Amino acid sequence: MFCARKWTLVLTLGLMSLGLTGCTGLMPSNRLEGLNARRIPKNLLEPPRSNKEPLDYVMLRQDAPNPYLLDAYDTLGIYIEGILGKEDEPPPYLPDPLGNVPPAIGYPIPIRRDGTLVLPLLKEPVELKGKTVAEAQDIIREAYVKEELIQPEGFRILVTLYRPRTYQVIVIREDGGGELGRANIERFQARENSASNERGTGFILDMPAYENDVLHALMETGGLPGIDAKPEVKVLRGNFKKSLTTAKTRAEVLKNLGTCELAPPTDNPNMVIIPTRLAPEEIPSFTQEDVILGEGDVLVVEARNRDVFYTGGLLGGAEVPLPRDYDLDVMAAIAVSGGQLGGGFRFGVAGNFSSFGSGASLRGSTIAPTEVTIIRETPFNKQVPIKINLRKALADPSQRILIKPGDVVILDYTPAEVWANIFLNTFPFNTLFDKLIFNR
Repeated sequence: MFCARKWTLVLTLGLMSLGLTGCTGLMPSNRLEGLNARRIPKNLLEPPRSNKEPLDYVMLRQDAPNPYLLDAYDTLGIYIEGILGKEDEPPPYLPDPLGNVPPAIGYPIPIRRDGTLVLPLLKEPVELKGKTVAEAQDIIREAYVKEELIQPEGFRILVTLYRPRTYQVIVIREDGGGELGRANIERFQARENSASNERGTGFILDMPAYENDVLHALMETGGLPGIDAKPEVKVLRGNFKKSLTTAKTRAEVLKNLGTCELAPPTDNPNMVIIPTRLAPEEIPSFTQEDVILGEGDVLVVEARNRDVFYTGGLLGGAEVPLPRDYDLDVMAAIAVSGGQLGGGFRFGVAGNFSSFGSGASLRGSTIAPTEVTIIRETPFNKQVPIKINLRKALADPSQRILIKPGDVVILDYTPAEVWANIFLNTFPFNTLFDKLIFNR
């Protein structure tokens, strides 16, 4: 009789507590409706990342000709007996200051911007652009013989490459110079909103001919893009007028854009985007000319600071970085954000019925939340909510959609889970099991 009266009193108090809290205190007043994960248009889905492979890095450099071809700003070492150098003196010895080519012999004379070379006593400059060093020696000899300044035979002319032409290139790296390893991973995962951590690095390179390409520029500035950088590099050609015209055109288009219009893609003739990771079936869209860097070009490695998603609801508010080279679906996003997966019962402090018969309170017993809402951006600055049930997602791969940058992932209880948790937290099941099962 005592036990029956006791449980009657408990039930009465539980019902009173429900009445005091009221429906508005138990159920959300404005539940967010959304699309089912199976009905999402393809243009709103995130393409997979894990199927991409590193690019063949040979495609990031140029194929150097053999032998070397001369062009503007190459400096030659030239010795012409009796004209450039005295007959009774040995020709000058010129070691290469960069150490890239063997020492030269003769007097240093640069090739002019138009690809020609001016020599003493010759009425006209000689054209050397696109010629080899051996061909240049023959051309110079023929020019002097043609003007009857030297004899065809028995006259010494030596032409060697003293200093290859160079191209000044600017490299801007927002990934801190391409540092790899554990330190860089920790810096990205523990990123703070401080200017010091977001500061990039810059380099000015003087790149010798046939080494002036993307791969050499990356290697000289720290290596390939790190995990905190976008898997691509941008090459901005050194042309101020074209860049200014492109910027003005884009600004005018956006200024006159209607509220329900999508901004048309504006091609930048001064910019080439070269990916460093491609899917196996993806065909590279760049050519060898695109990876060759010229005078004044700018190479940019951008950080992927905005490649994140946000959490809310029972997950709490946080900004979580997305992995660069593999996919993160909704269940993995819940896991890395500290949420609970499985949708089962969680009894007691340790869970899994571990406190049964111990006399410990089970007042914290709950049913795990299973309702996930993903708020995803759409064109025209709109948003669409996507509904996913974690219990169904365990068995249905179509529910496990990939997370996109900028998504807001909200974890919450379903209405049934709210009421079930109220019931479980109202009645002391530990006392019931102690009395009925363990006979305490």
